[in-house]
Amino acid sequence: MKYPVRERIRYTKTGGSPLEANGQAEEAEEIKESKGMAKVNVITDLAVKECPVCGVFYALPQQLDGKHQENGEGWYCPNGHTLVYKDTEAMRLRHRLDQTEAELDRTRGNLDGALRQVSAHKGAITRMKNRSQNGVCQECHRHFENLERHMKTKHKGETKE
Repeated sequence: MKYPVRERIRYTKTGGSPLEANGQAEEAEEIKESKGMAKVNVITDLAVKECPVCGVFYALPQQLDGKHQENGEGWYCPNGHTLVYKDTEAMRLRHRLDQTEAELDRTRGNLDGALRQVSAHKGAITRMKNRSQNGVCQECHRHFENLERHMKTKHKGETKE
């Protein structure tokens, strides 16, 4: 369960002030007067989570939570329980892509087989037409001169391709 929260976090840093670089000299002098300490306010978005094992609520930066969701990396709740996103979006998409590619391969194989079958049938039909044009019976494979003469005179343009 996610509970987005905006949290203000204060960090302190010793040394020079980042305000001097931004041209805010008045504020920078106030910081120098406070014993060389610089105060920086950082605003970050936190994702509030609940551990499914122990039920404790905790927060982690949303960028880190998004990284865990994308690549399935694990993290720990404050009590030490290991937590992971089992099925990330990238994993689901990768699985769907693999299934689609496998289906495409099967379809291509079926298409190749069908094309080979069509070609074989076309060759058989052409052989039968040529044999009948030359006067050969399809059943007994005998040659008949009158069939050959009939095919050449009456059906000359019909059988040749």
